[in-house]
Order: sequence, then C-alpha cells, then structure tokens
Amino acid sequence: MRAVSAFLIALAAGSAAQAQTTLYVTAVNFGTTSPPTAGTVNAYNISTPPSLLGGFTPITGFNQPAGLAVGGNTLYVADRGAGTVTAYNADTGKPAKGFTSVTGLKKPSGLAVGGNTLYVASSETGTVNAYDANKGTPIPVSSFNPITGLNKPSGLAVSGGTLYVASWGASAGGGMVTAYDSEGDVLSANPLISGLIFPSGLALAGSVLYVAEGSGTVAAYAITFSPKTGLSAAPFASFSSPPTVNGPTGLAVTNTGSGTLFVVSTGGGTVTEFSAMNGSAVTPFLSNLIGPIGIAVK
Repeated sequence: MRAVSAFLIALAAGSAAQAQTTLYVTAVNFGTTSPPTAGTVNAYNISTPPSLLGGFTPITGFNQPAGLAVGGNTLYVADRGAGTVTAYNADTGKPAKGFTSVTGLKKPSGLAVGGNTLYVASSETGTVNAYDANKGTPIPVSSFNPITGLNKPSGLAVSGGTLYVASWGASAGGGMVTAYDSEGDVLSANPLISGLIFPSGLALAGSVLYVAEGSGTVAAYAITFSPKTGLSAAPFASFSSPPTVNGPTGLAVTNTGSGTLFVVSTGGGTVTEFSAMNGSAVTPFLSNLIGPIGIAVK
C-alpha cells in the first residue's frame, strides 16, 4: 500500500510542475577569457541565446563539484573531491542560512530533494543517505533506513514518495535503476531497469524517467504502476536516444511533453538541448566548458 501511495503522489507532483527558468552547471573551468577558479557552479537563464543569471555570483573553490539539486530556492552542491554537500541561495549564490554542511562523505555524486529531505548518493561507500534539507542534519534511522550494498550509485531522482537510484553494477551491462519509498525501503520489481552501461545521471518529469549511460546514450522510460505487478518501467515510445554524446553525465528536464532535456557532455565540454518528447536535437546550449558534470534546473 505504501508503494501505491508513493507512486500516485509522484504522478501528481509531476503533473503540477511549473516550467523552470534557470539552469545550474558545475564545471572545473568555464573556458572564458577570464575564467573563474577551478571547481565552479554558475547559473544561466534558459533563453536563446543563454545568458548568465543576473545577481548570481559564481560559486567557486570546489574540489570536484559533481552533483547538483534544487529544492525550493536552495541549491545543493555535492563536492566529490572534498566529500561534502553544501547549500546556497539559488538566486544569489550566497550560502544558505541555517544549513550546516554535510561532511565526511566518500565521493558524493548524486543529489535529489523531495519535500524537506535531501538524498545523497556516495559512490565509494555504495550508499544513499538522507538529510534534513533545511538544516543538513541526518534524518533519523527510524524515519529513513540508509540504502546500502549498491555499486557506485551515481544518479538520483525523486518525485513524491518515490526515490530512484542509478548504480553501475559489477560490470558494463550490469548497471541498473532501483526504486525506494520515502523510508528507504525497496519497492517491488527491483531492479526497476537493468542491463544499463554505467548509468551516471537521472532526470524525472512526471512519469517519465531519463537515464544517461556511459555508452554515450540517453534513454527514456515510462514509469507505471499496476496493483497486480507493482512498479514497472518500459521504453518511452516516442523517445529515441539523441546522437551519441561524449561522456554524458548530468541530466535535467524542464517538464514533460514539449519540455526540454538538457544533457551534459563531460568529454565534449557542452550542455545540449534535446526534445524531452522525442530526443531530437534542439540546439547546443553551452560550449567551451571544461569538465562539466552536474546540472539542475529551477
């Protein structure tokens, strides 16, 4: 019953989502004539052509910023190299008030925010833990059982009461996406998606889940729930994988249907727009980036 409720809440949350206007990107260096210091997060207006978000000061000084997530008006950054998660005002880039940085993590890579809960995937320890999104304090085990035993979890997505986790598996072709409820308990029919090649990024819009793979592809799956079979995933019929992307890592999607899917190419140093409905290329969004990894929309 808890799984049923979680999935219905997820569908309702997706259908009520509003269009986002700001795109956040992590990078080692932005490659401009006067580049910020290594380990930077910057913000862009989603416009044609894109422009820097006015009033937002680039956040610098990271070791290896990898994961991004936005909850309300707070931007969260996972620094894979430093083993930390920090929080900032999404409009200004200034540190968020009242949030104590999460420290001592082992290669945090994936982030997701659901309600007042911040989920963090640590690839080295194979775990997903939960924290208070406003304070940065751990959620008690009585409310969330840490997810363990994963192999290099790297991508997270959450909607309503359902948390999706992408992990590598033991080898190429062993990657998977698993689903959990708001208490960290595994949902039925796990793994939800299997046979993936080093999945690195997840993005969720309504009942459509997008997955970036190390093979250079991006796939989309329609998530459904049946009282008899539980949670299941099938290829999203209208979506074809974009042309091979050089090292796709981060994904972000504005909404379903006519929305836009943004794909980070770490190897190519770009962020490219694709149709969230069919995967067709729209236009390169950002280029000349050095080491882009994480991405999020607000």
